[in-house]
Amino acid sequence: NRNYLQEEQFLNFEIPLPSLSEQKAIANNYYSKIKEAEALEKLASDLEGEIERYLYSELDIIEKQEKVFSKKIRLVNLANIERWGVEFILGSNSTQLLESNKFKNQVLKNVVQINPTTIFPKHNTQISFLPMECISDEYGEVIELRSKQSNDAKGYTKFMEGDLVWARITPCMQNGKSAIVKNLQNGIGCGSTEYHVIRNYSPEIDLEYIYHLLRLKPVLRKAMSHFTGSAGQQRVPKSFLEELIIPIPPYSIQKKISDNMNNMKSQKKQMKNDAKLLKELAEQEFEQTIFTS
Repeated sequence: NRNYLQEEQFLNFEIPLPSLSEQKAIANNYYSKIKEAEALEKLASDLEGEIERYLYSELDIIEKQEKVFSKKIRLVNLANIERWGVEFILGSNSTQLLESNKFKNQVLKNVVQINPTTIFPKHNTQISFLPMECISDEYGEVIELRSKQSNDAKGYTKFMEGDLVWARITPCMQNGKSAIVKNLQNGIGCGSTEYHVIRNYSPEIDLEYIYHLLRLKPVLRKAMSHFTGSAGQQRVPKSFLEELIIPIPPYSIQKKISDNMNNMKSQKKQMKNDAKLLKELAEQEFEQTIFTS
């Protein structure tokens, strides 16, 4: 079933051949735009690391190193224990990776609702439908909202306007598929059964702040150590999110942090889009110059 290009046909393929000086000018124009695009892509990549450093700095978090089991006697301060069990106290299952030295720390289940009940109206109505492929893993935002009838939502995960949906299955989870859902039809929606739903009920909590914490690479890596299920169908249990310790600064500081994170995220997205457009422009100009001359 393989098709091969015939060598003779390839060698006899005619191409436009401008003068040497024109060839150099065309090539220089092409590669200058490619280099500019690559520079923007590097800035975007560097900004990704800056986003994490900014958050850790603002919250005074020192990234925890993986703890290694030892046969020696270990003493642990009771005040630092968030859950019983040697694997949680000394092992890789500790959920203290975001513990702040500056602000009060709380387990996530005490500040938000995790997988709350969502009640749909009894009468059939139009709602939003959000399958997993409609969330951008790179930018953590909804790409597209589809439609569905509420009577057809049985078996799907249900959520409300403003909820945070967080992918729990591999590889979507570690790829960062999570988003705050907005502009839902009639304020409600449904989607993949592989979402954890996080809902804010407190005026003292900014859900976008929680969203940024849960998209941090160290959090996603740590979640992998809590996987349950068979290979290829591994999922992060609700208990990981429930017991995750996070810093809770005053609301005004949460809002300032999330606003700054959103701005940096927008800058990163703009740089990536500009780089993509430059590469497309380089190809278009190259082809137009060659084939229209």
